[in-house]
Amino acid sequence: MSRQLALVLSGATSSGKSALGVELALASGGEVVSADAMMVYRHMDIGTAKPTVAERSGVPHHLIDVVEPSESYSVGRWVQEAEAALEEIVSRGRTPLVVGGTGFYIRSLCQGTALGPAPDPVVRQRLGQEAAEQGWRALWQRLGAIDPESARRCGPNPRRVMRALEIWEVSGVLPSEQPRRVPVCRFEKVAIERPLAELDRRIEARVEQMLARGLVEEVQAWLELGPGPTAREALGYKEMVRFLQGEMGLGEAVALMKLHSKQYARRQLAWLRSEPGLAWCRPEEVMAWARRLPGS
Repeated sequence: MSRQLALVLSGATSSGKSALGVELALASGGEVVSADAMMVYRHMDIGTAKPTVAERSGVPHHLIDVVEPSESYSVGRWVQEAEAALEEIVSRGRTPLVVGGTGFYIRSLCQGTALGPAPDPVVRQRLGQEAAEQGWRALWQRLGAIDPESARRCGPNPRRVMRALEIWEVSGVLPSEQPRRVPVCRFEKVAIERPLAELDRRIEARVEQMLARGLVEEVQAWLELGPGPTAREALGYKEMVRFLQGEMGLGEAVALMKLHSKQYARRQLAWLRSEPGLAWCRPEEVMAWARRLPGS
């Protein structure tokens, strides 16, 4: 396909991406491709702050409610499905709009990051067992001995370290030497800029809204579905699980959810600040930014 323009709208949790993404899509005749690692899971609506039914009815959304909570879902699979969605959107003469806060997904899509072989459950289980016995830092050091560049990129991040070692074991090719892809679109990226104090207030308000909408009940029902390890890492769900299992009171779980969300927002912002070619705009400036883009 030709290198058609695709817009990327990112930002920290609670920055207002979903609503602004819908507004931008309506103005540009576009469709949204979600770049959120937890919105791919069904039955996780309130805690992941999925776009509302009204928002999705007005603008087509892709890569939301893709798999069950018990299933695993990798960045490689997301990129493949996102590229297919982009091609489909462009084929209809519409503008793709990638919206989300999972920075690794967005970078992998926009920069043509090598995806490597498909996940191998046997290798993953063994690496997980080794990590339980030796600690993740030992596996990171092992990766450093095999592929220093890959270890530097991963940092001591368990999920990325496991994936890098898995790629090496399955393919025999160093992760840093995997062939890169040609991005399917020309991406123009913008992140929503809000003062930290404002973002913190929005996070606290969102958590309270989630509770009022029935987050505890959603997590109770979700637990009965047997969620896998990836889904169990979702913000809000892991804290409510601890409450439901009697490890802490509801007030403590809510406070922890707010704290973890603020910490996550800061990690997202740090990641976005390292992203090349990314514009920063206040929410009210995003529409003007999009209109100034060549080919928009």
